[in-house]
Amino acid sequence: MDTSDDFLRTLKALRAALSIRHAGYCELAATAAGQAESVAQTEKGLCAEALTRAADGPALAPSLVRERVEALAAFSPDRLARLASDWKDPQEIGNDPWWTAAWSTSLRHLRAIGAIERGQVECAALSSEIELIWDGPFEREISWHLFGEALASYPVRFDICRCAARVEISERTISADNLENVSWEMLRLLRGRTALLDPTAIALLRERARTWATRDPLEAALVAELCAHVSLESNYRMREELVKAIPSMSDPRNVIPVAYVLLGAWCPP
Repeated sequence: MDTSDDFLRTLKALRAALSIRHAGYCELAATAAGQAESVAQTEKGLCAEALTRAADGPALAPSLVRERVEALAAFSPDRLARLASDWKDPQEIGNDPWWTAAWSTSLRHLRAIGAIERGQVECAALSSEIELIWDGPFEREISWHLFGEALASYPVRFDICRCAARVEISERTISADNLENVSWEMLRLLRGRTALLDPTAIALLRERARTWATRDPLEAALVAELCAHVSLESNYRMREELVKAIPSMSDPRNVIPVAYVLLGAWCPP
């Protein structure tokens, strides 16, 4: 992990800024920053009792359950694992949307820390996420260029890119032109593969980092994730700009994905 003075300074400032506001969706950002009251509220909404009570309790809605799982994972996957150890067994959740939301969103985080194995979670409700996390790739190798052309015809692209990210890329170098001529979701294929990026591609990522606030929140998060490996100064600047933007932001969800990445311990799905 980066331990430079700029990293520590900008990280501390971001945590402080995210911890100030707690109302509504700001609670999610404050949870990820480790603000104690918000963490407690998030865990209250994710405990087994809350999920069992569904809309009649603090879990409120499956969509909020998903967002709370991501917030808690951004703060501490171990805290999420402790909560999940008391959850209903996946084989017993049926089609319950609250339990499905909790388990399916948690799987990648729990697997990453070795807190869950596939055999413990096999069930119909979680099958699509299980396939994305555990199943082998659909092909051994793909062409970045050809995959980008095919992807353009799909209305929902991100999960396809999650699956393709496990496949070898036939091109040995990715240029700025290669990045500009495909959907931004293909940035997901570059996790762990930043060595493929040539100087023009890195320059393009820096430019996207400079304009992060105008981009899809998930795209900005992917850019920040890649810049952590190829352009640390871009992430220092993004943290500083985010700190300035937080006091006046109208909807925290517009910055939550990139904020989670910039806190240092979370990656997009």
